[in-house]
Amino acid sequence: MEYSFNKPRNEFEKLLKRAIKGEAKAQFLVGDCYYRGDGVEKDIASALNWYRKSALQEYPEALCMLGKCYDYGYGVRFNQREALKWYRKAVEYEYAPAQYELGYCYLHGRGVKRNVERGIKLMEMAALQGLPDALYFLGITYFLGEIVPQDLKTAVLFFRKAAVKNVGNAQFLLGQCYYTGMGIVQNYKKAVIWFKKAAAREVVNAKYYLGEAYEEGLGVEADLNVAEKWYEEAAAQGCEEAKEKVKVKVLAY
Repeated sequence: MEYSFNKPRNEFEKLLKRAIKGEAKAQFLVGDCYYRGDGVEKDIASALNWYRKSALQEYPEALCMLGKCYDYGYGVRFNQREALKWYRKAVEYEYAPAQYELGYCYLHGRGVKRNVERGIKLMEMAALQGLPDALYFLGITYFLGEIVPQDLKTAVLFFRKAAVKNVGNAQFLLGQCYYTGMGIVQNYKKAVIWFKKAAAREVVNAKYYLGEAYEEGLGVEADLNVAEKWYEEAAAQGCEEAKEKVKVKVLAY
């Protein structure tokens, strides 16, 4: 669930009154306000206090957030056993972000014995609910074939689902699959479409491949001026291959 932040102080005060009365959702949101410094001065200790109040009422978002605080040491001493406890409670409510976090723990043996089957199942449960992080993670997992056997067709399936949810890296990798014919029929035009979407989200590799596509006329009409533009943007973001392209262009002058 997403919430709107950047609250004025008076909105925070109204939310605080609801939280003091014991409303679990309000307690969680007050915790987030303190955590982000939104409508109130940032105070991690107060954030944790309100997260805990909400979590003790079994509010799923709070259960998961408290788990993340222990998992990553946000305002508390790093404690993965405690993190797992809160993740598991949130998973009981089928809360997708908690399924993702707990799945990640099982896949990488974070605080628990590594169990790939359990980890993938939890990731798939989160993905079925449309969680972008889970969709992208599963795409990468099947694409690389390091945790599970490589399956490029399945990777493309998950990349596509994450891409339509505006995950920039998934948009790029879906474009790359079209560009190279990995797991799908090669289609330069579709590759360029997805590269452009990823470039709009500042994915540097997408900008480099757009430069190449315009330079070589792959999926678009060749246009060296447009190619140069994309190479320059990628180079400005640190892409070494793009820097070489720009350097060669400068030397050509």
